[in-house]
Amino acid sequence: MARQAVGRICPAGGPRVGAHVNCWQHRKLYGVLQAIVEQWKILGAEAQDTQVKLDRIRQHLRGRPAVIILDEIDRPMPAQREEVIRGLLELPRVGLACIARDRRALAAMDGHTRSRLCPAIVTMPAYSTEELLAILTDRAERGLAAGTWTPRLLQRIADAANGDARVAIETLGRAAAASEQAGCSRIGGALVERFLRQAQAIRLEARAAALSEHEKLIQQLISRHGPMQTAELAGLYAAHCRRSGVQPMAGRTLAKYIARLEGCGLLSVSGWRGRPGGRTVRAA
Repeated sequence: MARQAVGRICPAGGPRVGAHVNCWQHRKLYGVLQAIVEQWKILGAEAQDTQVKLDRIRQHLRGRPAVIILDEIDRPMPAQREEVIRGLLELPRVGLACIARDRRALAAMDGHTRSRLCPAIVTMPAYSTEELLAILTDRAERGLAAGTWTPRLLQRIADAANGDARVAIETLGRAAAASEQAGCSRIGGALVERFLRQAQAIRLEARAAALSEHEKLIQQLISRHGPMQTAELAGLYAAHCRRSGVQPMAGRTLAKYIARLEGCGLLSVSGWRGRPGGRTVRAA
């Protein structure tokens, strides 16, 4: 939807300047700038220096307005997030579209940074089951032969997609293709169940692949040792870092990483925050 908005505000017949950066993969200003340089195919920006890249981007724009979409801007650590936003705000006539799962990521920014950004908050709740069912019904009526699907089948997909339209649509599409390939006249429920599991797993695998070294270690410790309190996890984490010769993160940073892994669905955390030993962390 952000891409659609960027396309609509560009002047008719004028240059369409927009960039989309996934901040889960590019969490620091340098990485974000490198992604923009690659998307816009800017020459002369090879130097490993953020200021050089900012200068090259500024020269490339030549005063033209541009919009940069920062997807999952809530995933970088707060200091990294502010560095990204402050750095991009140095570019003249550049607007930022910041996409986050939780508006608190923007509300928690330094007051000076927030005032410079001056964000207009647009809340987009998850799709309801009824909305997903309507989307799937429209897709099925337009793209599938009559009699190959049933409303009950679409209802099952909508119920299981948990508000994620991509999971719902991909599941229906893959199940339809597999049924056709197998020579079936109808989409089978077993195929739907299989692709529902795969769709959810693919989402988690994609997020896991983009984790930092420390985040992967936290997830691995929970997967290997099972549910544990945060104090025990911190001890195991510190011991592993010592054996590996890696500088461990501070306790407050570790807590933020656990919260971020919980937010993306890779871990679940339960219990009272003030309990001795901390809360209980387990694999999602």
